[in-house]
Amino acid sequence: VFCRHDNYRDFTDVDVRCENTGLAHVWANKGGIVLSLTYRGTTRLSFLSAHLAAHEGAPHYAARCDNLDEILNGAKNHAYYDVALSSHHLFVLGDLNFRTRFAVHRNETTTTQRKSSSTTKTVQPDDNGTNDDDKEPPSSVDRALALVEQQDYKKL
Repeated sequence: VFCRHDNYRDFTDVDVRCENTGLAHVWANKGGIVLSLTYRGTTRLSFLSAHLAAHEGAPHYAARCDNLDEILNGAKNHAYYDVALSSHHLFVLGDLNFRTRFAVHRNETTTTQRKSSSTTKTVQPDDNGTNDDDKEPPSSVDRALALVEQQDYKKL
């Protein structure tokens, strides 16, 4: 965190803590650093920089949420509260690895093309956004590619 030289005295109570969530909760390949400080004696600011578990699917999503919980609880700067509660403002940054999915709307006619060996098959999402083939919604990349192919840049 940087500040102008003529403002550095406005920041007090600087506290830096870290929490490893990597292999055996020892390796620092995953985890977070929390920096908290007070601005002009009245406003508590905290910055959380994290690198969370990767990959798609419910178990990996749960692992990312657990990582955040572990970082917040392990890097407490207050006896009872983590920085999300003990700060006026918390800024969360880093490689959080949360995945984005586009919602499929009922009236949408987006198709996804998937290549299988030398043939191309067009898959039409049903009303729930799933395909008959794999019963999973199209990935965000597939949806974006379909919108580019349709030249529908407003929805992109």
